[in-house]
Amino acid sequence: MRQFLDHTPLRQYLAVLRGRLDLEAGTLVHYFRREGMFQQLRTARDPQAARAELRYSVERLFADASLVRVELVTGLQNQIRAQFSAISHPVIGGRKYHRAELSEQLIARVALHAAYLQFVHPHSGESVSIDCKLSPDFQHLVRELSRSSRARR
Repeated sequence: MRQFLDHTPLRQYLAVLRGRLDLEAGTLVHYFRREGMFQQLRTARDPQAARAELRYSVERLFADASLVRVELVTGLQNQIRAQFSAISHPVIGGRKYHRAELSEQLIARVALHAAYLQFVHPHSGESVSIDCKLSPDFQHLVRELSRSSRARR
């Protein structure tokens, strides 16, 4: 629990975003204040705002989407969805932060996958690594986006 509170575990996610990101890799820093079930974008001057930071790298580009690997530096609830929505690249299926995602047909959930976790075992002190393979619905989304990208060429 202490490691997660201190943000020391390595947490990597895969996310499929709307649109093509301009940079192959980058760092996003935003400030959010939680209001109800949502993270609301704020400025650093807001004393109630929490700093949110993540790093990303593009794994694959599609015609109108990007598959990215995300490493959380901080760990706010809904951080990945809120930050990518803030730069106009919402996570596909992320209806909470982008209402237009209500009409998504290729996946019935947020296209976000917890891919890798690494932490120090609290009793043995050894490093523990967990890889999680993609679920069938996430694989289906990536396959369909690949097909539509090839069809547009």
